[in-house]
Amino acid sequence: MKQITGMYQWGGEARSLAATAFISDDHISIQSNEGEHLNQCLNEQAKFSDAIPGLPVDLIFNNNDRFIPDNPQFRWSAQKSGQRIPELLERNWLTVVIALILVPGFVWLMINKVIPGASEAVVPLIPDRVVAELSEQTLAVIDKIHLDESKLSNERQKAITDQWNQVLNQLALPPDQYTLKFRSFSAGPNAFALPDGTVIITDQIVELTADKPDVLTSVLLHEIGHVHHQHGMKLATQSVATSVLFAMMFGDIEGAGEVVLGTGTALMQSAFSRDMESEADTYAFKQLTALGMSPELFAEAMERLQQAHETDLPESEWLDYLSSHPDTQERIERARQF
Repeated sequence: MKQITGMYQWGGEARSLAATAFISDDHISIQSNEGEHLNQCLNEQAKFSDAIPGLPVDLIFNNNDRFIPDNPQFRWSAQKSGQRIPELLERNWLTVVIALILVPGFVWLMINKVIPGASEAVVPLIPDRVVAELSEQTLAVIDKIHLDESKLSNERQKAITDQWNQVLNQLALPPDQYTLKFRSFSAGPNAFALPDGTVIITDQIVELTADKPDVLTSVLLHEIGHVHHQHGMKLATQSVATSVLFAMMFGDIEGAGEVVLGTGTALMQSAFSRDMESEADTYAFKQLTALGMSPELFAEAMERLQQAHETDLPESEWLDYLSSHPDTQERIERARQF
């Protein structure tokens, strides 16, 4: 009969005792160091914790009591061979090398192909109430941290809102699905859209386009394009799915709930992808053409924003993810060639 020392722990209790396991051909018996019988089981009924290199394998009884060997290298003869496969794989250098090659490829495939593809299918199924709550949460955070109330006069805001409503009417866009709001942002001109159709423009971008209101219209149409293509929700679902993927891979699945609850912040901190920006640009080009205007207006808007940001960007890195307009010159050329 083989003996192994360890610690006997009662299930559901903060109570343990030094003990010894006596292992025979047909059963395992646990006794305290004073000789008191604590528990026993047949070998074929024995259950064990996962075998992980450097950690002991616990013997788990039906009442959830367990025996933990002192020797982390000890392995039970009653363990089934399949239970030791993960440990054997971790100890095999060839398996480790293969994993180092395959895992990054798997992560790349999930992040760049599978998750974006899945978000395309999932986003249309998300209830409007969820979209509205996410947008409200995001705007509340941005308002609290970065934005101030607009300093534009009521007359100025009304004139721009009338221009906005006229564009929606001409393009037969449902006015109840799109809302224009004004804010002030000291670091520079900007505009952004939330998933529920709320479009925010800053006083600074209004002043930047004051001499040519149609330039502002081109920017607004770009933001409407983000809403039309549901980029905000796609970004949010991809962010959550990616976080959950890494949580599962690195063993922190219990924190996945916090990831979901923090989706609004994730949306605020993320930047639209190059493809999303191009899709919103194309939407703006087509709608400008439908209004009898030239996409050149969007090119001019980009040039003005680029010039303004070259001066203002060092004051706030927040513009990096709120604006997120990569390769501005390329987008200007696309507008002019459309």
